[in-house]
Amino acid sequence: MAITQAVLKRHARSYDLQYRFIDLTAGKGKTPDGIPGSPLVFLDQARMPKFDISFRADFIEHEQTNYDELVKHVSTHPLYYENKSDIKFHLGDYEKEIPSLLRTRRADELGLAFVDHTGNLPNFEILNHIAEFRPRMEILIYLPATNVKRQYEKTNKLLSDYLDEIGKSFWLIREPFKGDSHQWTFLLGSNWDKFQRYKSIKFYRLDSREGQRIFRQMNFSKEQILEQEQPRLFE
Repeated sequence: MAITQAVLKRHARSYDLQYRFIDLTAGKGKTPDGIPGSPLVFLDQARMPKFDISFRADFIEHEQTNYDELVKHVSTHPLYYENKSDIKFHLGDYEKEIPSLLRTRRADELGLAFVDHTGNLPNFEILNHIAEFRPRMEILIYLPATNVKRQYEKTNKLLSDYLDEIGKSFWLIREPFKGDSHQWTFLLGSNWDKFQRYKSIKFYRLDSREGQRIFRQMNFSKEQILEQEQPRLFE
């Protein structure tokens, strides 16, 4: 957000001077134990003094009970009444809501689209729609790489294949926590080539040595890696 704000201010005549945040899977706004979810995390960051431009937030949730909780939690946030007209709630599947929200291509709108599918794979066609209709908007994905690999026999697709479908020029990857058998990772897609590694939070460019090391473990199963390292017999 800080980087995007700096870009917007530096090129105010070229871009819409407003940050756009789209949460495709907003959930309840909080976890069952009260930890703020992505909608409240965004609003907390937007409230920081260093972030001093306007924003628009779209929170999408498909389950009615979760949606009701989401509205309740977001409505009590200090920023809500100050920015009520720029905070929108959408009850429905993001596969239907996103094409409705992003009907025309705009290269002047910057921001972030975030998807956390709670164990399932996101709809990559919709992520490609975002990338096409908002080419300067970053896409942040939170997914378990192990689940992608488990479905390989059915889909015949690697994680790298899915990322290629989205159409972003550059990716950053977060190293999963040690011992995480599901290999939960963040992937940040952008068309901006200035992102570097953020070692303190273990985010690395995919085209870096560290990024390639991490992504290889996320992209391939142990059997596939072994097959790459050991030439097949009789080849």
